[in-house]
Amino acid sequence: MSGIWLGRAAGALNNPPPSFTPAGKAANPTTLNGIVTEFVWSNPHCQLYFDVKDANGKVTNWAGELNSPSVLGREGWTKRQFKPGEQITITLFPSKAGTPVGVVDRTHGILANGKERVPAAQRNVD
Repeated sequence: MSGIWLGRAAGALNNPPPSFTPAGKAANPTTLNGIVTEFVWSNPHCQLYFDVKDANGKVTNWAGELNSPSVLGREGWTKRQFKPGEQITITLFPSKAGTPVGVVDRTHGILANGKERVPAAQRNVD
């Protein structure tokens, strides 16, 4: 019996809720407009890099982390999903450290050149 509880405890520590992720709190998503610089289709997670210009004209390169290629592929994504130079609108959970990185919130669609390129991920909510 104690082995079952030990297994559950270990599983809970291995799968923390979003509020404990290094990327940030699930309650604070940020929507950004930028220009794609690179889309990396590789394990363990795909990465989307894009430049965001602030009100003063300063450009910051952001990195958005996505799921693995196998998960995204099952949802219809391809390694050619985004091309450098495309204008995107993306929502992500930014890093708590204040660095320009975050986990992409796929519950919102991703717009590319004004058109929905990636529809919002379908989530099963109980």
